[in-house]
Amino acid sequence: MNNEEMQAQVESEDASPEEEAQYEQAVESAMTALHSGETAKNTVQRVMNADSTEQGVAQAVFVLLRRAEVQLDGLEDSVKIQVSEDLVAEILGMMVDSDRLQEAEITDEMIEKIVQAIYVMYMEDTEQRGGIDAQAVEQDLALAGPQKPQGMSAMSNQEVQER
Repeated sequence: MNNEEMQAQVESEDASPEEEAQYEQAVESAMTALHSGETAKNTVQRVMNADSTEQGVAQAVFVLLRRAEVQLDGLEDSVKIQVSEDLVAEILGMMVDSDRLQEAEITDEMIEKIVQAIYVMYMEDTEQRGGIDAQAVEQDLALAGPQKPQGMSAMSNQEVQER
């Protein structure tokens, strides 16, 4: 599945019952991990110790997503994207709640950088595990060009403000 197909699948509301069930399990797994024990504290520290807030949030999301993926023995790409979006909003909310980040600092540009960093981490990890054809991905990216996922700007402003 190329980048455009993944995004089209995420943007459609035609998720299969299996994808919906997988999404629910993945969100529950990731949120439980995020909010249990030392993980919340470690997540805030990971973000604070990173080279940038964007990189720190991306690293935290990637770790939680991989943990859920391993626990559930794999996730569909569309589910990974949606869970990642939810985790970005949750972690940014944690950063605001802990006074480590001001709501005004959360911009569409920040969200775009986070999403791009997560995508790069995912691709590198998948390639290292031998599950991806790097040339095919490069071709997909070259054809699609850099694109910001449609739902991210609404999430960055609305969901973060609600939190």
